[in-house]
Amino acid sequence: MIDSLEENGFFTVPLEEVASKTHTSLSEVTEALHILQKLEPHGIFAVDLRECLLIQLDFAGMRNTNTWNIVNNYLEEVAKGRISTISRALSLSTAQVRMCIEQIAHLNPDVLGSSDPPTS
Repeated sequence: MIDSLEENGFFTVPLEEVASKTHTSLSEVTEALHILQKLEPHGIFAVDLRECLLIQLDFAGMRNTNTWNIVNNYLEEVAKGRISTISRALSLSTAQVRMCIEQIAHLNPDVLGSSDPPTS
């Protein structure tokens, strides 16, 4: 599974494929993935950006918060700047939504830093 990690730290290989190639049950592969997702940097082995951010929020003790809910359900709206849409949907003030977006902005979407240019 480690050899299948993308440069950005995401794991996009279908678990059924891993199970087949390793002659392991799907439940064992799923359990292994959950163990790998607990490694640092937090968010590694996520399947996509949403899951990467949710893993980071979980490690920060922010599960079931407004920020968690926004990442889980409204990430596209965040990317498009649709603060009012999120505000109405969650019955939050725009200030509260902006505060959550600020928290999201401090998360690391590229856990392995592959998009950063090398430093000299």
